[in-house]
Amino acid sequence: MIQLANEQNRIEVSEAEVAALVGAVYASENLAPVPLSIAIVDDETIRDVNRTHLDHDWATDSISFGYDEDAGELLEGDVAGEVIVSAETAAREAREHGNTPRYELFLYIAHATLHLLGHDDDTPAKRDAMNARAAEILAGLPAEVAP
Repeated sequence: MIQLANEQNRIEVSEAEVAALVGAVYASENLAPVPLSIAIVDDETIRDVNRTHLDHDWATDSISFGYDEDAGELLEGDVAGEVIVSAETAAREAREHGNTPRYELFLYIAHATLHLLGHDDDTPAKRDAMNARAAEILAGLPAEVAP
């Protein structure tokens, strides 16, 4: 259900693990997963995406884009949304938060996927709630996937 573009070599991650994580996010909302494109990139790449599409000239941890098409109407190979996360930011921020880089990266993927499902973080309270929700989802992952 996901198309993974892993364009980094800082943090080891497999397509199956990312698919399990995205599936867990959807399951936490009682929804069936839809096809998504997930890109794991460096800071330069995510900064370019942020500048081009959101008019923000800085690197960020994650960006998500949802598409309006009905997931049931997607054609073979189409995706319902895109998630872009920075492994470079995850490695840097993990040290500051006392996490492993892999855990931080998984948090970013979960957070961005929650955005696709309608969650918002436009206030500090909403951001805290989203981050807690993402951490809760990660805590429920099976041992073979857990970061």
